Amino acid sequence: MKNDNAKNIKMIRAYRMYLLEARGLNDKSVVKMERAIHLYRDFTNDEDFKFFNSERAVRFKMLLRQKKHNGKPIATNSYRTYLIHLKVFFTWLCTQAGYKGGIRSDSLEYLTVNKKESRLASQTTIKKFPMIEYIKELAASVDTSTEVVLRNRALISFTFLTGMRDSAIISLPILSINDEELYVVQDPKYGVNTKFGKTIYSKIFNFDQSLLQYFLDWFHYLKKKGFANTDPLFPRSKMKKESNNLSYQESIEVETVFWETTESMRKIFKGQCKLIGKEYYSPHRYRDAAIYYALRSARTGEQIKAISQNFGHEDVATTLSVYAQLTPERQLDVLNQLNFKEEDIVSDEQLLELLRKLLKEKNRK
Repeated sequence: MKNDNAKNIKMIRAYRMYLLEARGLNDKSVVKMERAIHLYRDFTNDEDFKFFNSERAVRFKMLLRQKKHNGKPIATNSYRTYLIHLKVFFTWLCTQAGYKGGIRSDSLEYLTVNKKESRLASQTTIKKFPMIEYIKELAASVDTSTEVVLRNRALISFTFLTGMRDSAIISLPILSINDEELYVVQDPKYGVNTKFGKTIYSKIFNFDQSLLQYFLDWFHYLKKKGFANTDPLFPRSKMKKESNNLSYQESIEVETVFWETTESMRKIFKGQCKLIGKEYYSPHRYRDAAIYYALRSARTGEQIKAISQNFGHEDVATTLSVYAQLTPERQLDVLNQLNFKEEDIVSDEQLLELLRKLLKEKNRK
């Protein structure tokens, strides 16, 4: 943009206030929504928003389709998201003084993708995540000669056994853990950084006894060491100052300080993978693994709902559509278990009843 349009900037600030205070969105979400607005400003050289019309909408879509990211066209999902955010903004703008009646409401309909693009954008991709054998091998490979690596082994195990988000894990105080009944209380009141500030009760699943024991050993070690309930469950490595007082070296001990970002956590996972020559999976992929193994054991709708809530999802559909996609291997495994013997085939009435139940459950979601 050659020049910033003061009027446009004023409306963006007002919109930001609306999203934060009236809609209750967090700053990170608002920044993503503003990105679409700034792309439109670049496209029009920051002309007054009141000149938005269907012709500009169509040309802006053409620009987005040609936009590159790392030398490749932007993903269809990103393209659709930009249009959705921009449409929401202009819909809000049409209610503001000076813009009412100035922007035709039907021109907003041009900020949509075509049917093919919509299908591509909503298409769920199969996520690759670590299987339990991989996680057990990774955790078992950790050298436990120091306090720091004991923490690392427990961290890898805990991330899988709870499926919690990394930002919540690094902000957990010791008091969040119930080691007798094996659950975690993710409570923002105690500084736990949960998504949307929700309080979440999470089960520490016993997917594997050795992984569970790695974590419990660490938890009891901290208690025995004298860590307070408000101290971090996964504390930072103690930093030792070199003799020159200018640089630091990492200690083999931990200190009662929380990590500030999740970068240190990712470094631990990457470092251990590199050490034993294993493919790296981010901590969030362990969340996918936890949901996968939890759902494999579910037998009732109530259990599926409980699993969904366990991972902080308000809607079961989120758990099933985003996280519960079967891998191609698992899909074939399930299909191989189908029995085509005549005596085991259900009647048309039984099949219809099953479909009715599925549709009823879907509508309930």
